[in-house]
Amino acid sequence: MNGDAAKNFLTQGPSALATDNFDFHGQTTFVEQYVFPFRAPYSGPNSLQPNSGRETWDVTFYAGFRLWEGAELWINPEIDLA
Repeated sequence: MNGDAAKNFLTQGPSALATDNFDFHGQTTFVEQYVFPFRAPYSGPNSLQPNSGRETWDVTFYAGFRLWEGAELWINPEIDLA
């Protein structure tokens, strides 16, 4: 890339042809759950615990690149926190 092309890229952004060769997406989801107090005459590993809360958070990112006509490479890392 010569000096004029680099200057044009920085001031005007990539051309439509250049942006057609890659794609980026991301998403995040946060869920908070709460169980109200209730009478529990029994409890165990598969039972709800009364008066408890829990959060989960998920982050997903994926990127795609066109390698050549008819071939693409997609990467999709995901992180789940509970």
